This record gives sequence, structure tokens and C-alpha cells, in this order.
Amino acid sequence: MEAALDVRARRVGVDQDADANERPERHRFPFDARRRRMSVVAGDTILVKGAPDAVLPRCSATAGADDALHELAARGLRVLAIATRPVGGSFPLDADDAERDLELLGLVALEDPPRPGVGDAIAACRRAGIRIAVVT
Repeated sequence: MEAALDVRARRVGVDQDADANERPERHRFPFDARRRRMSVVAGDTILVKGAPDAVLPRCSATAGADDALHELAARGLRVLAIATRPVGGSFPLDADDAERDLELLGLVALEDPPRPGVGDAIAACRRAGIRIAVVT
């Protein structure tokens, strides 16, 4: 997923080296399975990426975001929410402090199709009486 985001950014002309020079990373709150999001303090900006249901409630209302999210999810796409806010007066002490009062930048949808042959393998398992559970 990170590689896909990196490639997309380059394709739309993001100069990542210049961005890193203009806004050096000051702190990182890594992805956490309970929060389902991660954030980076870069320069005087906080950038947040994560599951839409974990990020959107921390954002100011954005018209159409829920409709867009439902449409993308209905198409079977994996969706991430990207949000930001200025650092403001004080440096965030923890992830919860950093990931508040956000402005939604947008939704990113990724397609992660099953590998060839997966359908046949699942069908064979079902015929054999094996119950399938997918864990990501």
C-alpha cells in the first residue's frame, strides 16, 4: 500500500525530496491497530492517514465525504482517509493530541484484486468442507 501511494504521488508530480526539505519530519506516531491510523508531524503540519471510520470523525464536516466513501467501498476498493492540520501553538504530546481537529484532504481508493486461482482454491476448500476465514 505504501508503495502504491508513493508511485501515485510521483505520477501526479509530487516532488517528495523538495517536500521533505521544506517540511522535515519532526515526529511520527506509527500505525496502531487499535487507532487504525498513523500520523506524522512534518514541519508545522500534522498529516494523518488511516481507515476512514477512524479518521473522518476527527475531521470537520466535509460535504460528500460519506457518499464518496460508500461508493468506493461498494466497488470493493480499499479506502484510506488522508487529513491534516497545523501543529498550532504546542507540539502534540501523543497521537490522540495530534490526530484531532483535522481537515480532510481526500480519500484514496486502492484495488487489491485476488491472485489468479484464488477462486478455484476457495471452491475446492468449500467442496472439501473447509470453512474459509480471511484475516488481513
